[in-house]
Amino acid sequence: MKFKLVYLISIGVALLSACRQKASETTSQAPQTAVETPAAQTAAAQTALPWASHTDPICEMDVDETAEDTVHYQGKVYGFCSAHCKGKFQENPGKYAVK
Repeated sequence: MKFKLVYLISIGVALLSACRQKASETTSQAPQTAVETPAAQTAAAQTALPWASHTDPICEMDVDETAEDTVHYQGKVYGFCSAHCKGKFQENPGKYAVK
């Protein structure tokens, strides 16, 4: 009986240490985020970075470089047809970013 108890406790300790190690690895990695471009920013400043595409990456509508809803991500400007599409991109930019 004592052997089973010691065995179960040692398994529990091993699992807890493995979970703690995984949690520290996850929190140490900095997530990539998309930076919102202010709508008041001039067109000249927006063209300082290259546009990823002239297509909204969420709904695939055409957008031009005068779009008010833009996001800077990994050195490129992404334009969106609406605030809804921009918000969806910002939730998971890696999923929609142009490779």
